[in-house]
Amino acid sequence: MSESQRWRLGKRFVKKAEAEAKYIKQTGGRGQYGHVVLTVEPAESGKGLEFINKTVGGSIPREFIPAIEKGVKERLDSGVIAGYPLRDVRVTVIDGSFHDVDSNEMAFKIAGSMAFLDACKRADPVLLEPIMKVEVVVPQEFYGRCDRQFEWSSRQDSGNEVAGCCAGHRCVGATQ
Repeated sequence: MSESQRWRLGKRFVKKAEAEAKYIKQTGGRGQYGHVVLTVEPAESGKGLEFINKTVGGSIPREFIPAIEKGVKERLDSGVIAGYPLRDVRVTVIDGSFHDVDSNEMAFKIAGSMAFLDACKRADPVLLEPIMKVEVVVPQEFYGRCDRQFEWSSRQDSGNEVAGCCAGHRCVGATQ
C-alpha cells in the first residue's frame, strides 16, 4: 500500500484546556529559562494549526514567540498519545516569563512543547477514524458470502441489480 493510499488517522480535542510549563536548566554559567502559559482548543475542521499570541506587556519578548510555535508544531506532528498527529487545533499563548540572561529560543521551544503536551492531555483528545465508502458488485450466487463480510459496518444494500452490469449481479455498499 503506497503512502498516498494509507488512511490518515489523527486526533482532535473535545474541550478547551490550559497548561503552563517552565524549562529551567542551570549548568554553571549561562543557563536556559523559558516559561509559557497557553491554551488549546478545537479549531474549525480543516483549519489545521491556528497559533495566536495574546501575551501583553512584554511577558515574553516577541523574538521568542516563533520558537514557541516551532515547539508546538513539532509536538503536533509527532502526536500526544499513540503518535497520531493532531488536527484542527487552536493554540493561544496567553502568558509566560523570561530571564534577561538565561532565556533563549531553545528554552522557549522546549517550554512551548511541554506546555502544549500537558494542555493536550487535559483537553481529552479523541482518535479520528477513517471514513470509507466501499461498493462491491458480486454475482447473485456469492452475495451471501460478501454480505457477511460487511456485517461490522453500517451496510447499505441496494438490493438491486446494478445498472450497466451483467444480469444477476447485486451491489453491497458499506460505510465505516
